[in-house]
Amino acid sequence: KGCLTTRLSMRRRITQKCACILSVALRSFLFGMKIFRYFEQLRPTGLMSEPMVANCHSRSSTNWIPRSLASPLLGGLLQYRRVLLQGRLFYKERHYILGENSVKISIAAILMLLLSSAALAAPEMHQLGPYTVSFNLNTSLSYQIQSQNPMIYPSATIYPLVISTNNTTGASVSIIQYNNLTTSTLRVNEETAGLRMALRGINVTAPEKMTIDKMNGFRLSGMPSAGLGNASSRSMFYQAQYWLDSKDCTCGPVSVGTVLVNIASTYPENVTESLLSSIHVAAGQEAVRASTPVASSTNNVSQADLGIVEGRVYNLKNGVGVASAEITVDYNPTRIMTDALGNYRVMVLPAQHSIGAQSSDYGVIPSSVMVYRNQTTKLDLKAVSRQTG
Repeated sequence: KGCLTTRLSMRRRITQKCACILSVALRSFLFGMKIFRYFEQLRPTGLMSEPMVANCHSRSSTNWIPRSLASPLLGGLLQYRRVLLQGRLFYKERHYILGENSVKISIAAILMLLLSSAALAAPEMHQLGPYTVSFNLNTSLSYQIQSQNPMIYPSATIYPLVISTNNTTGASVSIIQYNNLTTSTLRVNEETAGLRMALRGINVTAPEKMTIDKMNGFRLSGMPSAGLGNASSRSMFYQAQYWLDSKDCTCGPVSVGTVLVNIASTYPENVTESLLSSIHVAAGQEAVRASTPVASSTNNVSQADLGIVEGRVYNLKNGVGVASAEITVDYNPTRIMTDALGNYRVMVLPAQHSIGAQSSDYGVIPSSVMVYRNQTTKLDLKAVSRQTG
C-alpha cells in the first residue's frame, strides 16, 4: 500500500510538470499566431512591401511571412515540439526512477528475508544449575523458553528447561544429576523410557540409536493411542536420552554414570531433529571442580581448603575388609591404598565426587559423595569377589 501511494504521488507530480511545460508552449504558439494574423491584415492594405514579401520562406499564397517575423511563430512551434519531447523524456526518466526504486525496494525486501532467516538460526543458551545448555530449533515458529527451579529428590536433582509454543506443541530438556552412580547402560534406559511412554498411552516405536552431543544416545517416538485424553492433538511424541559421564564399571559388564540428559518434544520431526543435532550441555565451574581429583600429596592446595573422605572397602558377601585396593576419585587412581582392614582416607577438593576402588580380586561399586571444605565425610564401599565357584 505504501509503494502504491508513493507511485501515485510521483505520477501526479509528473502530470503537473507536463501541464506547466505545455502551458508555456501554448502561450508561445498563440503569440506566433497573433503575429501571423497581424501580417495577414497588413497585406490587403498594401502596408507590406514587395521586398518584405521576397524575404518569405516560400512564394506560396499561404506561406508569405518574412523570415525576420516568422521566427516567433516557428520558435513557438519548435518550442512546443521540444517541450513535448522533454515531457516524454521527463516521464520516461521518472518512470525509470520508479522502476529503479522498485528494484531497490525488492532487493531490500530480499535482504530483510535473509536477515530474518539468519535470525532463525541464532542459538539459544541457558543456565541450568551448574550446567549450560545450548541448542538451535531452526524454526519460524514462535516459542518461549523458561528455566524452572531445580527439583530435589532423595536420590537426584533435576534441572528442567521448558520450551513452549502452545498447549500442544513444545519440548523440554531435563538434566538429572544422581547422588550416586546409576546404571547408564543404554539398553536398560531404552526399556525404561519405552515402558513409561507406553504407560502414558503412547504407541512406542523401536528405539533408534543416535549420537547426541557427541555421546551415545537413543531416540523413541510414538503416537498417542486413540480414545485417550492425551490423544486430542494426535501429534507425534519424541523422547531422547544420553549420559554426560557414562563409563564402564569395574563391577561388571555394565556402564554407570551420574548425569542423564532427557529430551522430550512434540514439535514436528524436523524441529526435533534440529534440537537433537544442536544440543550441547557443558558443565559449569562447580561440575568441573567435581571432576578434578586431588590426592593427599597435592602441594599447591592448603589442607585447610580440602575435604576428607574416609571409610572402609569390604566384601559384600561376608563383610571382611578388602586390603591393598587402590582408591579412585572420579575414576582416576590416586595411589592411595586400603590398609589390612580395608580402611582408607583421601583428601579432595570440596565438591561432589565419585569415590571407588580398584582391586585384582574384587569389583568395587563406586559411590557419589558431596565433600565439604575442612570436613570429613564417611563413605564405605561395597566389593564383590571376582572369583566364582
